[in-house]
Amino acid sequence: MNEESAPSPETIQPPDASTGPIAIAGATGFVGSALARALMEADRPVVALSRSRRWTEDDRLEWRSCDLFLLNDAREALKGVSVAVYLVHSMQPSARLTQASFMDMDLIAADNFARAAAENGVQHIIYLGGLVPEGDGALSPHLQSRLEVEAALAAHGVPVTTLRAGLILGPGGSSTRILLDLVRRMPIITCPPWTSNRFQPIALRETIELLCYAIDHPELAGRAWDIGAEETLTYRELLEQTADALGLTRRFVSVPFSLDWLAVRVTAHLVDEPRSLVGPLLASLKHAMLTRDRDLQQRANATPVSTADALAHAIADDPLDLPTHRQQRREQLQGVRSVQRMRLPEGKDAAWACDEYMRWLPRVTLGLIKPEPNDMGGWDFRVRGTSQILMSFFASPNSRPDRTVLRITDGVGLLVRDHPTDRLEFRQVLDDRTLLVAVQDFQPRLWWLIYLVTQAQLHLGVMWAYACHLSRWDPTGQDA
Repeated sequence: MNEESAPSPETIQPPDASTGPIAIAGATGFVGSALARALMEADRPVVALSRSRRWTEDDRLEWRSCDLFLLNDAREALKGVSVAVYLVHSMQPSARLTQASFMDMDLIAADNFARAAAENGVQHIIYLGGLVPEGDGALSPHLQSRLEVEAALAAHGVPVTTLRAGLILGPGGSSTRILLDLVRRMPIITCPPWTSNRFQPIALRETIELLCYAIDHPELAGRAWDIGAEETLTYRELLEQTADALGLTRRFVSVPFSLDWLAVRVTAHLVDEPRSLVGPLLASLKHAMLTRDRDLQQRANATPVSTADALAHAIADDPLDLPTHRQQRREQLQGVRSVQRMRLPEGKDAAWACDEYMRWLPRVTLGLIKPEPNDMGGWDFRVRGTSQILMSFFASPNSRPDRTVLRITDGVGLLVRDHPTDRLEFRQVLDDRTLLVAVQDFQPRLWWLIYLVTQAQLHLGVMWAYACHLSRWDPTGQDA
């Protein structure tokens, strides 16, 4: 679906929330697939959103192809939907080269989803986020990202119900598989100080029960609900219980230090998962993840599941032949996704940031690159003293003051001269002073290794310099 395609002009009639389809973003994940099965068993109409992979051809499930990095894909996917469940994260690489933090990619996907939900008249969004630890300490990037996604989903007017959970124990889950693989493959397990932190995991079965309850109770919207098991335990106790459940004898050795960089690399190697997934998950374990209350579980009269039972279920149904994320995506990744977060000057918007970038670029390149307006409402980047066009852009008709999209259409830097989704975008999120500048689905013409050490690094340098320029900008239009 082309990013510049305009939304349908007809007036959207929201479906009846009690009978309308329920969309699940992240329907191929272990929570999403379990939720879809539960809803189908209850004869509820389900729309499963996925880029490509399907786990069933059941007629009760409608699959819609959706890349949440494309706003128009999200628009098409949410047509006719009454309730939308958001179960997406971006901790895995999404392109052959990813120059972006998972936090910024999460923001783009959530912002697209929220915009599309508002435009389609979706009446309720349910989001499964992460528990927020008590205290004023800095959150891990993983937990901070979950809070940002909460805010992004609520930013366009659709009521949002957030369920905040810690570790979800269930067959096929990333965290569960990492836990099981570690205990299976390490006869001696070192336990740094953070393994004494207490937390409340929750079983997949109980999580699904609570998600179904939230779907049917829109009055829950407007607040976040903590969910977790009745019992609390330490991470070391969970490792010990896992070894017992697997019938394995393991030696647990307490150590007074934690080598995070080494732990991430060793764990990623042992479980064959990318460090971009393992790192944020391990960083979150340094917090005590306890619920403030269990009001939703009491209100829903949810059936409690003990940690021992959740582990037993996860082990019994563990899909040992399921490919890892690394194996699934190794041959699929293409192109470049580069996202940089910046701070907008007060009172400025994304459209201004785009225009300012075009005014600023000749100065930082000492006049070598000169953006010139073209007849497509966009810009041509020319090299000084030549007629050569490095790159051409035209403005998407869907651009708005808070989101400006420029399609990349031609030039010597491209592998595909008119790829339908190559784009440069400037987007406001969160407090409207957070700016994301993103190059997405870019296909370089240069030989890949040469591109990595030249054009890719040059782009990062230019974006860093532009972020500095915005941080020093003053009302006179000059750097402070």
